[in-house]
Amino acid sequence: MQKFIQTLEQARYDASGWSIGTDPQSLDYFTRQLHALIIRDLCANGYDPCITDAVAHYRQWRENPNADPIAPDIRTVAYCQGIKNGTAEDYEHMRELYKQTNDQVEKNRFGYALTCTQNITLLEQLLNTTLANDYIRLQDASRFINNIRLQPGGQKLTWRFISQQWTELVAKFGGYYQGKHHPDDPNYWGPEFNYEFHDEQLDVSPAVVYMKDVVRYWVGEFHLDGIRFDAAKQMDTFNILHELDRVARTAVRTNQPFYTTAEFVPENLYITKAKNGPVDACWTQALYGNLENALTDKVDLNDMKYAIANNNVVNYTDCHDNKRLLFRVGNNHCIFDDEAFLRMHMAAILLATSVGVPLIWQGDELGDASSFEETDENKTTNHYDMHWDLLNQDRNRWHIRKIILLLYIGQTLMKYSHS
Repeated sequence: MQKFIQTLEQARYDASGWSIGTDPQSLDYFTRQLHALIIRDLCANGYDPCITDAVAHYRQWRENPNADPIAPDIRTVAYCQGIKNGTAEDYEHMRELYKQTNDQVEKNRFGYALTCTQNITLLEQLLNTTLANDYIRLQDASRFINNIRLQPGGQKLTWRFISQQWTELVAKFGGYYQGKHHPDDPNYWGPEFNYEFHDEQLDVSPAVVYMKDVVRYWVGEFHLDGIRFDAAKQMDTFNILHELDRVARTAVRTNQPFYTTAEFVPENLYITKAKNGPVDACWTQALYGNLENALTDKVDLNDMKYAIANNNVVNYTDCHDNKRLLFRVGNNHCIFDDEAFLRMHMAAILLATSVGVPLIWQGDELGDASSFEETDENKTTNHYDMHWDLLNQDRNRWHIRKIILLLYIGQTLMKYSHS
């Protein structure tokens, strides 16, 4: 991706460099914004000439800020690269500027620059400062934490900080989070938003507002045609799902189809709109859970009937949470080669002809057999090298899937054209 961005933009940069200038009227607005965007992109993606120019402008500015000011549109880039490629003295100087300035816009630029340092010790100190209520205001703490998270290696650093300081974070930021809605539930994936909390002083429900903004942004910006809500039971309320489903549909383009589904463990069909719930469909393991027995001559007809005849559910043969079906058939029943792939074809047919919505997992290559411990929260996966020579025309599941999907789409169009 970095090489692609450099190839796309470097010619434009090489032609003009940092020639935006400090006079806001020297270029028209759109040209100035485009040039600033190119500078931000190339410096962030490791284009050496851009980084060298940014550091040079930072040095000149630091030595004489009045004689060598930096254009406002590119100050953040220059400050960041100056600190990233600078010394501990540069960092201390930037921190003093952050403390002293009363200009909030410039203060935000200085603050972002502090998070650009590659010195892990300084980043850890900065994270701890967010809780000290010293020179970083409490309302700015989340911005610092998030900006550090975005830096190379910052995710592990911030995750460790949040994990270790969780009690203090909750105490300082109020009831924005709920530790665990269902203490006896074995399924737990970390701290949960408290959607019931309402800040009386600010007259706002922060978790609700935040999630509505997230949904509105993703649907509106990237034109999504659906959302899957993960771990819906841990949300502990259908009200927030009703609201998020409503917000999502206000953000879609005119006449754009939109579909929502939720994972509720164990599955609860009352989460679907067919039963006055908030979403269109419920994520279900029923088909996946019965396929192994069905494909190895141990089928329970009642269980399979439930799996394939249930409407308003999302069915799948493989997903990120479970061991691969191909692996289970081989590992548990010693079925390999043509016999195994024949069963994978049958699984694809059962998936596409079930009443629910078929999901084809966009995971690793088709035909790969991998395994992990399903109780492992980190989903540590053991990958097995792909034997491409095995995927001849007869064994190629994708070839079979294409035919099945064409039939499925045709059936769906016929169904709705007569409704």
